[in-house]
Amino acid sequence: MEGGRVDLLPPLPGSVTSSEASARSLENRAKQLKQILEVIAGRGDEVTDEDVVAILAEYFRKNPGVSAALAANSSQLKIQELQLSPGDTVNLKVLLRLPMHKLRNLRTFLKNTGLDIIPSEKAVYQELAERRNAYNGGSVELGTVPLQKTISSPEECEVAFVRVKDLEMHVNRSVQRLSSSPSFSTSGNYRGRIWIKVGGDKGGNSTKLAIQIGNVANCNSPDRTELVGMFEATDSIKNLQTVFGSFTEGFLSLQREDFTITLGSVKYPVDVFLFGDYEFLCRTIGHMGASSTYPCLWCYIRITDLANNKGANSPMLWNKTMQSFQPNQSWPATRTVGNMQTDLIQNKEDPRRGGDPKANGPNHHSIAHDPILPIVTNIVNIIPPSLHILLGLVVRYYKYLETYCRSVDQGSLGERDEALFLEWESASHIARSADIAYMKCRDDVHEEEEMLKSFKKARNSVGEPENSRCSMPLCAISACDAMGDVEWVQCIQCGTDNDSGWYHLSCLRLTEQLVAQFSVCPVRRGEIANEDGVIAFQKDQILKKKEEMQTSKGKYLEAKSKLDEINGRVLETRGPVEARLNLILEKDLKVAKQAYHSQCFVGNHCKIILEHIDKLLEVVSDVSVKEKLTILFRNLREIFSYFEARFLTDEEVTKLCHLCWSFGRWFPLAFPEERIPPKLHILIAHIPECALKWRTVGLLGEHGLESIHAALNAEERVYACVREKEQRLHHIFNQHGQRSVANKTRLSVVRRKCSVVGCGGRYKTINGARKCQTCDNYST
Repeated sequence: MEGGRVDLLPPLPGSVTSSEASARSLENRAKQLKQILEVIAGRGDEVTDEDVVAILAEYFRKNPGVSAALAANSSQLKIQELQLSPGDTVNLKVLLRLPMHKLRNLRTFLKNTGLDIIPSEKAVYQELAERRNAYNGGSVELGTVPLQKTISSPEECEVAFVRVKDLEMHVNRSVQRLSSSPSFSTSGNYRGRIWIKVGGDKGGNSTKLAIQIGNVANCNSPDRTELVGMFEATDSIKNLQTVFGSFTEGFLSLQREDFTITLGSVKYPVDVFLFGDYEFLCRTIGHMGASSTYPCLWCYIRITDLANNKGANSPMLWNKTMQSFQPNQSWPATRTVGNMQTDLIQNKEDPRRGGDPKANGPNHHSIAHDPILPIVTNIVNIIPPSLHILLGLVVRYYKYLETYCRSVDQGSLGERDEALFLEWESASHIARSADIAYMKCRDDVHEEEEMLKSFKKARNSVGEPENSRCSMPLCAISACDAMGDVEWVQCIQCGTDNDSGWYHLSCLRLTEQLVAQFSVCPVRRGEIANEDGVIAFQKDQILKKKEEMQTSKGKYLEAKSKLDEINGRVLETRGPVEARLNLILEKDLKVAKQAYHSQCFVGNHCKIILEHIDKLLEVVSDVSVKEKLTILFRNLREIFSYFEARFLTDEEVTKLCHLCWSFGRWFPLAFPEERIPPKLHILIAHIPECALKWRTVGLLGEHGLESIHAALNAEERVYACVREKEQRLHHIFNQHGQRSVANKTRLSVVRRKCSVVGCGGRYKTINGARKCQTCDNYST
């Protein structure tokens, strides 16, 4: 017999419950229960539930006094059988995002009601420490560095970061841990190799770098996406180089020909992929981006060819005589890793334009700076951003549909429509600028207040090391050893050989307003003569910053009010065709435009639009325009159907390539007035290359990286009360790591039918794993 307790009949009420019984009664009941178990065990291992019923019925008939006694203790017996292990408790805590104090409250509540099923805090903390060590080995680096906070502001400020120290070791640990998963595989399309994906993205307030192991099921899920680095600032080239530049050596080491990962007694070679949105790919490779002279990472097509609608002519053209696709002889050459390295070297040696690599980039195929995560194996290991291609093209051509509808309504609106659009564009820009200014003022006030707290804390502290104090009347640094290296500067006029006149740069910045060059120290200049003067000066600075913040807040609210008023007028001036289109989108399809990224759609919205495009096109009266748009969206829908996170069959790969190449030939003929965006060029020319090489597009995509932002935002809200930025990031980093290694089977729904679209098979449990009997897909 396997499983839990067998309920035979409703328990009879006992005369005395276990909580009231004497020690002798409890001992007798335990003996009686032991006798019953021995009777059952003596019948052999093949005892069924029906046999147990018969055995117990016979035993109770011969021992009538036992039934009532056991009934009084039956509820306690069931409870004693249920005991969560520390591992299960940690899984519960992590997956439900329970802080320790809430888990403590839950344990106390259950214990007071007689359910002592949750282990002690000590056992939980020990399990957490063991998992943390298994996840990153304790090799995590914390700190702050001066970074550019936003793209629009060139000013730098101290920003917290967290990252693993050894990328190669972390990857090895992840593979070793995931190799025990039933869905882990190196056979078939993996060709006996381990796939390691490295990618990054900016989302919310932070920029993340993460890895994924592609040999397991659902490798694109957020919980399979493991963080290796994170900082709270924009993803500019300088910021990425400062924080993630330490990963360059480890990233190159993973790509060595002799690098292998040992599982058991077998050594497996690896394939390393770089993935993310197009902006991240360009910045980490050293490319100037999608608006540069040579906008493509995979070939040498020029931006002028795309603008003139010449770039979408497919790299493969249909040959009617041979009845097959043949290479396009006029197609631009393909980039190689060696050519990119040559372009970078020549750019650095180019003396033109003052030797500025960015200015000389167009002369060297738009390669302008050193790569942060260089791919040295093959250019096809840089994965096209399939998710962003889907989003970008659907949004672009839906806006084309909107523009057509607006042009149909133009007769009733006249010139007013154009003027209103210009007014809305100006108001949007003003509101955005006012919002950025207000947020900057608020951050400045917070920094000034934190600095004042540091001074007051230093004033009240005693017993600091003598060598940690500078010559300021009040030194802000009270624990030099805990803060690490401290940068010192010396006053030119009052500095002497006996260390007087030396100051902490952070202490001087308080009075110099972040100016790093000093000629005369504040003490000698007489601006601050004592400790009270320091505090009074800082309070005055806080008051000024708060006044600026209130002013900027008023400007922001005024600009937002004006923008809301213009938005109302825009809605009123919609013509009947455009209004009907938006009504179908919002009411019938339940699709709402997002408030960010120029009112774009999310991935699910794009799929809904493609699935119901015929309904949207009902508003188009022109037959030729409707036919063109129908072909456009139906082709995109069919192409994107192959972007699922799975391997493609040979027939599917061939079909995808033919669809992309045919679409590239058709589009310039159907839309000669439209320019070719880089995303469309990548779809036509380089998505087929990825599918032919790796037999998949979706498995190597950036979906998990995009989904991770929402998960980390939830963790950030949990740890928002942690004052130290480094520690807060460390908690978020570790918590997500715990979710990555947590066992989710207790919370998962058992699937019966295969999740692969079009399969129709059913899962069957084989060796502890649920596997489809039709397509060999594993259920997770």
